[in-house]
Amino acid sequence: GRFDNLDDKDFTDALSAIHSMIGKRQATPLLAGLYVDQYAAAFENSAQHDLPTNVPDLILGYVRKLNKPVAGVRVEEHALVLALSSVARLCVEPEFIPMGIREGDVVPTLKEAGVSLEYLSKNMLIETRSPDIISVRFDTVSEYLAAIAIVNDPNTQWPDLAARLVSKLESNVAVINFIRALRDVIKVRGIDTQQRLAMLPHDAAG
Repeated sequence: GRFDNLDDKDFTDALSAIHSMIGKRQATPLLAGLYVDQYAAAFENSAQHDLPTNVPDLILGYVRKLNKPVAGVRVEEHALVLALSSVARLCVEPEFIPMGIREGDVVPTLKEAGVSLEYLSKNMLIETRSPDIISVRFDTVSEYLAAIAIVNDPNTQWPDLAARLVSKLESNVAVINFIRALRDVIKVRGIDTQQRLAMLPHDAAG
């Protein structure tokens, strides 16, 4: 298998890279697994220079890996990320916690992006929680993709967003996970980076 060519040092190097990405935060099994998988693929193809150096790019690498043709058609990566991040944002807002959403509520968004619900489902990017309720597969993936959608949206009202995050965090500490994702995306993708970071609730774990 893919991991057969990796020795203990390779796994140690991969985990060290994960820790450098997330700072003081604890490495989750999901993030560690995604990185080791991409590390093994890069090692196999002698493409170590293509490895992600931050969590947003790690998440996007995961999405790209799962982008396989459905019925002979493969969606262009940019369109896929746009569609899935839009769905993730619908699932995460307004509580800033990954939740399920009615299929009918995401259809207009997907139609605009030119990606079908079936395509996302067959590529294991979304999952069905109950009849008519879907969500992005893995909460961490949902949080980072939602953060990407918010940062890429020129209409995002940052003072209002920050105020809502403060309010939601006071009633649910789990909101900090989305805030961390949003901070990471701002650092990598953002404009007015320092100004936007300063608006967000403080996170001692970085």
